[in-house]
Amino acid sequence: MRQKFVVDLYYPWTEVDPYQVWFNRTSFPLSKSEPERVYYTVDAGKETPSPYCLKRDGYKVYNQCSIDYAKDFLEYDIHYLDPRYGFILKGSAYFEGTQTVKTDLFVDGENFGSIQIAPNTLKIFNVTIPARLYEKDSRVEVVLKNVQGEFVPIANLTVYQFEPEVKDEGGIQTASILNVKDREIVSVTPNPTKTNVKIQFSDKIGTPKLLKIFDASGRLVKSFSQLSSDMANRLSVKWDCRDEGGRSVSPGVYLIRTEIGDQVFTKKLVIMK
Repeated sequence: MRQKFVVDLYYPWTEVDPYQVWFNRTSFPLSKSEPERVYYTVDAGKETPSPYCLKRDGYKVYNQCSIDYAKDFLEYDIHYLDPRYGFILKGSAYFEGTQTVKTDLFVDGENFGSIQIAPNTLKIFNVTIPARLYEKDSRVEVVLKNVQGEFVPIANLTVYQFEPEVKDEGGIQTASILNVKDREIVSVTPNPTKTNVKIQFSDKIGTPKLLKIFDASGRLVKSFSQLSSDMANRLSVKWDCRDEGGRSVSPGVYLIRTEIGDQVFTKKLVIMK
């Protein structure tokens, strides 16, 4: 009989040790032969916000680490969540000061509990993302709301993937309208690609602002400030898969991010060898 272990996370929250807190409303039995693995990282605390970051007030740099911060709340768009898999969001919070900070963590509007962050101490937290929240649109919105303290400080968010033996059933069954718009408004061809790609925008939208391409860690690879128009008056840009220095980028997953009006659109691009 194959051995298995279960990740149990409890609502509203409980501390496993003084520096770690777990949240959840369900359990996922996992196979020991199928451990959790890093899916991607939201690289916080940089001058250029991560493409996954929807809202922050700015960033701070400490000796220990750098952070995203916001006085009221931080907001992140965690997407590309394949409903066939389970996902755990692991994060760290840090700030330098004198008073404890308390923040509530929300996933798609559901409160998963509170995090107490002591000053000058790195706080690690984890949350299993229920499959019912992303089985329709492959994304969730993560909000960290300030309850007590000067601001919400986040140093890192990493998404881990695992293969559940039991699927989380039920719950919210609505699709994301924004996800549908992404597919209609922004197209990337060919995808996957090896050397060249064309990024094209629908003629039904306004003029996109600066287009940026990030690697999976959130590092800016290439930016475009000028787009060309084709015969159908559709705006587009061609990328030769080279960075700002003219070097060929490594194979992997890249995020294309642009702003159109007050909305932010992202598309995933896979570059192969």
